[in-house]
Amino acid sequence: MRRLIFRFAVAIVLLLLLALPPASLAAKRVVWAYQGKAAFFEENGRIGLVTKGMGTLTTVAPLLDEVTPFYSGIANVRQDNLWGLLSQEGVYLRHPFAAAPIEFSPFDNQYGFFQLERGSYGLLNRGGEIILEPIAYLEVGPVSEGVFAAKTEQGYGYITVEGQTAVGFQYDAALPFTEGAAAVRKEGLWGYIDHRGQMVLGFGYVEASHFSRGLAAVRVSPEASTVYINPQGEVVLSGNWDAGYPFTGDGLARVTVEGKYGYINLKGRLVIDARYRDAGDFGNGFAAVRAGETGWQYIDGKGKVISKTFLSAGPFRDGFAYVTYQADARESPVTGYINTGRKFVCQELN
Repeated sequence: MRRLIFRFAVAIVLLLLLALPPASLAAKRVVWAYQGKAAFFEENGRIGLVTKGMGTLTTVAPLLDEVTPFYSGIANVRQDNLWGLLSQEGVYLRHPFAAAPIEFSPFDNQYGFFQLERGSYGLLNRGGEIILEPIAYLEVGPVSEGVFAAKTEQGYGYITVEGQTAVGFQYDAALPFTEGAAAVRKEGLWGYIDHRGQMVLGFGYVEASHFSRGLAAVRVSPEASTVYINPQGEVVLSGNWDAGYPFTGDGLARVTVEGKYGYINLKGRLVIDARYRDAGDFGNGFAAVRAGETGWQYIDGKGKVISKTFLSAGPFRDGFAYVTYQADARESPVTGYINTGRKFVCQELN
């Protein structure tokens, strides 16, 4: 993994440097920003953390070799060959112990998986405590509503965060639980189960998504258009789109019309015209779209372009999006993270 270092606004850099003890300035120290609350710095090839709060500064000695962005106030940090968890206050939630970075699930970021060896998954809480010792699975999904999908040789099932089998391993595919139901597939068709493993909507869909904002995108046959159903299986939204995707927290969903992407609202009305060659989901109020063969931009909920053009652009999550940018064809592309102000807060070095 390539090392991530963070850019800092000049004024805040000066503030931090002035606030550091004079002795610390004797060594060559480069301060890089992160989020205006905490700053990573590099010194003699290693990385430390400076965090400012309540009128005081806390400095974590430069003992780190690699860092990731903070998500929900937690960053993965590597020291030698092991990864741990660090808070924005400079406190280790978990000292380096894992062979791979710890990924917090996108649906329920109270928990994160770690691997001590390939194919063996354990679970941490946000306090850095191990709540589930590593267990061998072929695959795991994100924790949501207290359970996660896992795959064994028998198929997919669901496991509680305490390590108990909630739903037996019997499905060909399984999505995370959301809003009390999960989509599962058997013999080529999708249906929905509850937390007890009871079917709430039978296997009648060739495509299905998780529930979001009370709706799930489903397709009843390969030739049919996507419709949106409620938890009772009733069709609530249908329209002249061909394919539809789940609603996000922003209350918008991607749809395609004659091969072009647009967005509908919770009433099924096309609020952003289907004019994009490619598009991503909304997150934090923005979505990445591509009108031509190259070049991505971010739009807001009204379809207004609010960013410059990027070579690649990912969805916003927890206020950050992963992008690649090239200001001049004679220069090398810059890859890293931007914040919701569309400013680089982290540049990834080759």
